[in-house]
Amino acid sequence: MIERETPKAMSIAYSTTVFIFGIKNYILADPDDCLTVGNACLEKHKFYSIARSCFGDGLVTASTETWKEHRKLLNPKFSLNYLLSLLGVFNKQARDFVKEFETHIDNGEFDHGYFIRHNEMRTICLTSIGLDLTNDKETLNEYENAFLTILNSYIEQFVNLWLHFKFFWRRSRLRIIRNTNRDIMHRTIDKIVERKNYVYDNEINSNSDEAGHFKPFLDVLFDVKNTVGDEVMNDKFIRDHVNTLIFAGHDTITLVMQVVMIVIGSYPAVQDKLYSELQEVFGGSDRDVEKDDLTKLIYMDAVLKETMRLYPIVPFLGRYVHRDIKLKNVTLKGGHSCFLSVYAVNRHPMWGRDADHFRPERWLDRSTLPSNPNAFMAFSIGKRNCIGRTYSMISMKTTLAHILRRYRINADLKKLEFKFEVLLTPAAGHYISIARRKPRPNQEPPVLKGALPLVGHAHMLIGDSNYNWKMVMRWSKECLSIGGSAIFYICGRKYYVLTDPDDCLTVANACLNKDIVYKSARSCFGDGLVTAPTNVWKGQRKLLNPTFCLTHLLSLLGVFNKQSRILLEEFESQIGKEFDHGSIIRHNEMKTICFTSLGLDYSNDKDTLLEFANAFDIVMNCFTEHLQKFWYQIRFIWRRSDLKRKRDTYCNIMSRITDTIIKKRRADHRNKIVSGNHDEGTNFKPFLDVLFELKETVGDEVMSDKLIRDHVNTLIMAGHDTVTNALQITLILIGSYPKVQDKIYAELQEVFGNSDRDVEKDDLRKLIYLEAVLKEAMRLYTIVPITSRHLHQDVKLKNYTLQRGNSCILFYMAVHRHSMWGPDAEHFKPERWLDPNTLPSNPNAFIAFSLGKRNCIGRTYAMISMKTTLAHILRRYRIHANDNEMRFKLEFLLKPSAGYLIKIERR
Repeated sequence: MIERETPKAMSIAYSTTVFIFGIKNYILADPDDCLTVGNACLEKHKFYSIARSCFGDGLVTASTETWKEHRKLLNPKFSLNYLLSLLGVFNKQARDFVKEFETHIDNGEFDHGYFIRHNEMRTICLTSIGLDLTNDKETLNEYENAFLTILNSYIEQFVNLWLHFKFFWRRSRLRIIRNTNRDIMHRTIDKIVERKNYVYDNEINSNSDEAGHFKPFLDVLFDVKNTVGDEVMNDKFIRDHVNTLIFAGHDTITLVMQVVMIVIGSYPAVQDKLYSELQEVFGGSDRDVEKDDLTKLIYMDAVLKETMRLYPIVPFLGRYVHRDIKLKNVTLKGGHSCFLSVYAVNRHPMWGRDADHFRPERWLDRSTLPSNPNAFMAFSIGKRNCIGRTYSMISMKTTLAHILRRYRINADLKKLEFKFEVLLTPAAGHYISIARRKPRPNQEPPVLKGALPLVGHAHMLIGDSNYNWKMVMRWSKECLSIGGSAIFYICGRKYYVLTDPDDCLTVANACLNKDIVYKSARSCFGDGLVTAPTNVWKGQRKLLNPTFCLTHLLSLLGVFNKQSRILLEEFESQIGKEFDHGSIIRHNEMKTICFTSLGLDYSNDKDTLLEFANAFDIVMNCFTEHLQKFWYQIRFIWRRSDLKRKRDTYCNIMSRITDTIIKKRRADHRNKIVSGNHDEGTNFKPFLDVLFELKETVGDEVMSDKLIRDHVNTLIMAGHDTVTNALQITLILIGSYPKVQDKIYAELQEVFGNSDRDVEKDDLRKLIYLEAVLKEAMRLYTIVPITSRHLHQDVKLKNYTLQRGNSCILFYMAVHRHSMWGPDAEHFKPERWLDPNTLPSNPNAFIAFSLGKRNCIGRTYAMISMKTTLAHILRRYRIHANDNEMRFKLEFLLKPSAGYLIKIERR
């Protein structure tokens, strides 16, 4: 009908008349005449009345008087500043959309419209009523199903003309279906409005933090209600407005996006220009779209407008002519209906000879556009035009910017056929195929925000350890948002940042040498496995792997049980009061690690152990300060600093103590007099004795006394604070989640009954939920949140190439909060570990113990130790804590800085 009546209207002074069941309807195709009617006749065509049962007094279906009052109220609320505040939502939803496309890469044609429709529903619901799929999945799905069913009912009624007659309509099955789903839709919104009323009545802050100051449209309406009163903006009006916003925005944006992607995929030259513009604006970055970017996407704006010109999703606008209207060449008689043909106006001869051709370039030069400002009617015309024009353009440009940076689209516009079902909808030939874009050779990641000349990002690291942790978290989120790779600079030195698990694995396996920041630690830990250069590490790791076998580690269970019981005795005096359990665990863990590594027993070597522990803590604090203060990276300053002298002093104390213990223990070993292991099981051997046996096997050249000292010091360094902090944080989380604690206790009861016996090797594999809790705690609060490697060669990643000679920082805690963990990635949910289907399919998604060839050799040691300790604590005590108060600092390791006290009560 559109293609038939449009040329007819154009040929008869751009107006014509059609009769439907004897009812006269005018059709206009002249832009000035359309404007005249658009301004003079604000009442919608009677067809819109069938939508009033669902959308009431929303701006699309409201009577003229209601529309005037409400449009005046709502115009300021659709300001550019407000709409730009939604950019965070648009970016997040666009990234979800891009991920949903992943399975179709190089996999043939598919219906992209299906994905667009569901993604747009989630977007429009989030921006209009704050309904998020993450937290409101069932509600959103119910609302979406009802909404789509209602839209389909309108289409069916529209194409079946007999259903326009009340007699048939009132007796139809379709009416029952629509009313049922209308009630579902209204009930959903009413519940949300009721909840919002409670929030406002109780002055609760309900603002979201999606984009810093994002506020859903529902909250905006409540602001209006609070200003003008309930008579002007009551709850029913609010419901009608949000339903109308969803109705008006959902299908229109969906269909425009569907068509524009087909068009882009059909014109390779256009797609190349778009990609060039995106490269110019974003470089090789996958970062979020920001407000300044939108004004730079000029060609994309032209492509969108040209698509909407040729294929207007709302091809006709219907108005009721309530009085005679004088047009340029004819007079419309009052009492009839008038259709404004958007389709015809958008192809009017004023657009030139190529009016029927797709040519985005026409929008780049004003002189090639029609002089008539009413020639483009994609967003309606006159006073009652579309209030959501800017919303739509920001949303679509953001989504396309993400899609076209990631994929190349292929389609065939010649196959595209349309149907008219209230909106202009693709009926056939609407499939596309996609291919991943290949990055340019040697393309580098984008630079993080905030760099200054000369100093780079160094100024952003000036602060205490609490500030540094916030800075690292900020960079993590930024890096995740721009595709998982980035660059920052410290006084001219380049550092790559990675948050993608596959890229992290690539670097971890390709570059085994630790970064220069570890050089400071070599003075104390020498050629231990953490700080050794690659050539030394390879040989030593191969030698030591068998010593960390499960059999040897299970032989340490006696030590772990004994130390856990000592810890319980120290907890006993704290019952009923808040206390710092971390400091108690720290001292206990130092005793444990010194016993298992050196054979140093607190009972017999108290003074030596305390001296070693004190020196160790001071050395670790020196390392932290060295890392925090970037000026210490300059050799001239560092070599003359008091901090270096202090570190060296206490490193020497550590070395002296270790050397003394090694000499004594070696003498005992030679005489086969190994004492102090009777309570720990006949197979218990401290790590030092294992190293002596290795030395006898491989010789002094391969395992010298210095290497032995380096290994035991490294084991203490690597195992002490990591286990301590993991246990401290895990207990806080357990105390903050009573249901989690109850499940752990139920599991402990199942394994141990009411017994207070020691943990045995067979018990460990039965503590499945306890292990899930530990892993989830380490996922959310990764004790070693970052590590660094030196790039001795160029490294090719998925999207970029890292240049040799620089440093690369792997952000483990960002990998643990990657979107592959699902929408609840930021939430503590141990249950995710109980079902492999709820875990990421990527094996590198969990890297609490590092990844790649140079991963942590002590993983099993740590897990056995922690499970044993927790099994003792949680059988004896119930923990109370509040993780909402917990704050963190970064001192090489992640540590709680506030809100870390707990209370215990005896079970």
